[in-house]
Amino acid sequence: MKHREIDQVTRWYPTEFEQISGNDIFAKSHMDMYMHIPFCRGKCAFCPFNSMPLLKKNLDEYFENLSKEISMYAAEPFFKYKSVRSLWIGGGTPSAVPYEKIEEMLKILMDKFNFEQSAEITLETNIHDLTEDYIKRVADSPINRLSIGIQSFTEKYLRMMGRSYSPEWIDTFFGFINKYNLNISIDLMFRYPGQSLTDIQEEIDLIGKYSDKIDHITLYGLILFPRLGIFKRVASGALPKQASLSKYEKMCEMFNKQLANYGFHQYTSNHYAKDGRENVYNNDRWGFPQVECASFGPGAFGQLNGFVYCNEHKIDNYYAKIARGEKPIQMGKKINLLEQASRYLVLGTKCRHIDLNLFRKLTGIEPLEFYKEQIDELIKENLIEVNNDSIYVTDKGCTYILDIGCRFQTDNNLKHCQPQYDILDMFEGSQRPFYDLVIEHD
Repeated sequence: MKHREIDQVTRWYPTEFEQISGNDIFAKSHMDMYMHIPFCRGKCAFCPFNSMPLLKKNLDEYFENLSKEISMYAAEPFFKYKSVRSLWIGGGTPSAVPYEKIEEMLKILMDKFNFEQSAEITLETNIHDLTEDYIKRVADSPINRLSIGIQSFTEKYLRMMGRSYSPEWIDTFFGFINKYNLNISIDLMFRYPGQSLTDIQEEIDLIGKYSDKIDHITLYGLILFPRLGIFKRVASGALPKQASLSKYEKMCEMFNKQLANYGFHQYTSNHYAKDGRENVYNNDRWGFPQVECASFGPGAFGQLNGFVYCNEHKIDNYYAKIARGEKPIQMGKKINLLEQASRYLVLGTKCRHIDLNLFRKLTGIEPLEFYKEQIDELIKENLIEVNNDSIYVTDKGCTYILDIGCRFQTDNNLKHCQPQYDILDMFEGSQRPFYDLVIEHD
């Protein structure tokens, strides 16, 4: 029999119901916020981010426009049932502008949106801005976390990257910071041109020296883009090449094993924390499932109401849209259903763990079947493990996390590079492979 009538009328779908209450339907959901301060005292040689020189005459105009953008979003009914549990004030270098400007914007945000009492509020800083007077003001504000762009403890790499401070500045800062109740995170980069395993050991030893004053470490392998002057210096032979892939893997192993001796555990592919000091913003933006984020300022990227988007990068375009009463969005996309499932894995694996039962509940997809080929390959390569209904990223997998993420991208997204690098033309118009020009061969 080809057709048949069934004994019930289909009026609702899905039919798999479970016990819920009105509180579940109308509960406030968590979200995050990002605020971009694009100004820097100088451009670092490695920086691929949207930044511009600090010119004090431009500050009033900038913060006036930033305030208007925030007010546009605050007027949206969408935010009525949202509570903010983390705010990242990034850049650029927020600590380079007068602190009064940060205080002013923070007050506007907290007046217009529902911040949770325990909200994590992070301020990005450079070490040469962090005098004790400055820290006193921060400690008396709602800001409870500092992200400090140290990048290296070693003089020669600070100079190579265009950093304008010396290791003595770092020592001075750590000499007084324990007096203040702030969560201290440092950014550290490695795989500098010519950097050896001995150099890495020196960096780790210096982390150990200050480990009782550090709560969190963000660790990034340096990527050199063709647009950057330092890329050209390496490609031309003026500087040595970066470590080969096998040496890079050894560097990662050294950090992973030895940072554990100082009380830091690796909770994402790039982040180490002492217990209880994990970064809420990192976990929300990458973890599974990802949390929505409203982002303000030129070049800021956000995710709201099923869309991913970025703001105008050029400051004049940013100002022009705000003057017309428009949200200053440059481009974005409504995430389709397959991309949402893919996003859970592309970004979620960066946090080392995917709950497969939760994945099934949120997507209706059996991941071990739908992504069988990718998962089997990654297991074979010892990049992930699957057990107890979870995907776990191995230590080796953390080293090659970008490769893991690419395996789960949908075909249409594999054709595109990261929008930020495309907009800022970090490839100088051509996205051809360029790594061989700056990285040693094994």
